[in-house]
Amino acid sequence: MIKLTTESNGKIKVGLPSALMGYRLNPLLDHFFTNLGAEVVYSEQTNSQILEEGAALVNENICTPFKIYFGHVARLLKSCDYIPALRFVSEEDRTYTCPKFMGLRSLLMNISFREQRDKFLPLEINMRKFTPHVKKGEQEKILKAELAQIGEVFGKTEKQTHDYYHDALLVKEKFEQDMANGMILPYDMKQPENPDLSIGVIGHPYNIYDSYLSMNILSKLYRMNVKVITIEMVGKEISEKAADTHMSKKLFWNYEREIVGSVAYLLENNLVDGILFLDSFPCGPDSLMSVFLNQISNNLDGKLMAIVLAELDSDTGLKTRVEAFVNSIRGVKAGVI
Repeated sequence: MIKLTTESNGKIKVGLPSALMGYRLNPLLDHFFTNLGAEVVYSEQTNSQILEEGAALVNENICTPFKIYFGHVARLLKSCDYIPALRFVSEEDRTYTCPKFMGLRSLLMNISFREQRDKFLPLEINMRKFTPHVKKGEQEKILKAELAQIGEVFGKTEKQTHDYYHDALLVKEKFEQDMANGMILPYDMKQPENPDLSIGVIGHPYNIYDSYLSMNILSKLYRMNVKVITIEMVGKEISEKAADTHMSKKLFWNYEREIVGSVAYLLENNLVDGILFLDSFPCGPDSLMSVFLNQISNNLDGKLMAIVLAELDSDTGLKTRVEAFVNSIRGVKAGVI
């Protein structure tokens, strides 16, 4: 049993890192823990200190977004009673997330924050109907046991906790549908009033919407009078269908399938003037997808530029490349290139 650490007359504080898969799962987690009676606390925006703190907690060869995530967790542990320790396996059947997502809980509880492991709430998110090497029915038992343990912390019954979790899944689904249907812009993104270009900014949400990691690329494009379209604005159903059409076999990585499909859909339907693919160093799946994206872009006569995000102190290089990409497209449209 997880012991309650907060004062009995106050709300339990649950911290949600504004990093990594939080850009996909925080709407779910926020709703779930709020209904349980928690005070949900978000971490601050990423900065150099958070990156440095996170880098000191993990292997130096792990990708930059993970280092950032661990920095956010370290900050939240100072002010919160609990933090969800996720084992994020899949968002849909017959696919997987990044292997590091699946091992994240073990890294948090058994290595980086071993002495504070009691402050983590284990939760597995796995939408697969069948997982290899897991006995039939075992997956449901794992989720049921973890939800029961979390519910016990907040004094809720198993049924109440299960119902709150089910409702939270629906909230996440609606949030994603609203972005795809154009009812809301993703994560407070701004669009210019009279843009003369449309560019797809494609990649994992934490590579795009974390302003520190992306070096404010969305703001740069906004100031250049460029309309931006992201994966969230395309939507899962459309992007996955396009990916299956343009790939010889179905991709088994959740996010990479959406990345490939979004690029194919936007270029095939002439919805953008070019594509910027944001890849974080050293992400293995993204490196492989970069090859496929170039092939798809060439086949569809599109313009695509990949930008690798790393631990840099200056945005000069990125700014120069983005400006050159935008100006070259404008030059082609104006007939001067």
